[in-house]
Amino acid sequence: MKNSKIIIIVLAVLLVLSIGYSVYTKIDNTKFVTQLSSEKDQVKSELDSMIAQYDVEISKNTVLNDDLVKSRAEVVAIRDSLMQNRKVNYAAIRKLKSKLAKLEKLNKHLFFLVDSTKQANARLALTIDSTQVLVELKDDTIKNLVGENIILSKNIENGSALQLTALSANGVKQKSNGQLLLTTKASRADRIRVCAVVTKNVLAAKTDREFYVQIFSPDGKLLGANETIALGDESINYSEKANFFYQNIDTQFCVLSKSNTNKGLLKGTYKIKVFGEGRLLGQLDLNLR
Repeated sequence: MKNSKIIIIVLAVLLVLSIGYSVYTKIDNTKFVTQLSSEKDQVKSELDSMIAQYDVEISKNTVLNDDLVKSRAEVVAIRDSLMQNRKVNYAAIRKLKSKLAKLEKLNKHLFFLVDSTKQANARLALTIDSTQVLVELKDDTIKNLVGENIILSKNIENGSALQLTALSANGVKQKSNGQLLLTTKASRADRIRVCAVVTKNVLAAKTDREFYVQIFSPDGKLLGANETIALGDESINYSEKANFFYQNIDTQFCVLSKSNTNKGLLKGTYKIKVFGEGRLLGQLDLNLR
């Protein structure tokens, strides 16, 4: 009887211990499963974030797109494998976390390359823009210099043009000894003398020069040689020509011209023009009584 009670007590204690262990084990297992589920969700969240980051970089169409697409596919495969495996144990979670750490390290390097490429492209674009600006500045400078040279050349050309001064005309009678007597009477004059001074010009070249004189009588007829020369796009007839070596100093020249008829010089106004350097240099009227 006494032994039976002892056995009952021992069995009761074992039952209590068994129930307690079962409850403890169930509670502990529930906590473990909950923790594994939480870690699984955390890994999935990190993988989703990584995929989203890939999508952003791929959408920018960088030169590393092929590498980005390949790495993204690997991350998606890991995430899908995680979601399809409902019975994830602690070892699997640790393995996934280890792989995730390697992926993060790889991604950090890959995204660094992407950023470096962007910066290099930005610097290249800036260099191209700067080069374009320099080219435009150079072109503008050359155009300005060409324009200034043209203006300078024109100024030199204009500045080197010869000018006449002291243009005069007189009726004269030439004596047998060559002496000239001035007169204002047509009846006493047998020639018209025209004189002018070519002024000093240090910009002008020292060279042979020619000047042409037109003398029209009151009836409109040309006195003298009546020869033709080209003057620019036109041609003119002239009475007399003066030619000499110009030495950049004031130089006077004179020409004598007589009527081409036996009537001599007519009374009235004589129209006189002097040409040189391809242009009209001066003109005046002479009145003979």
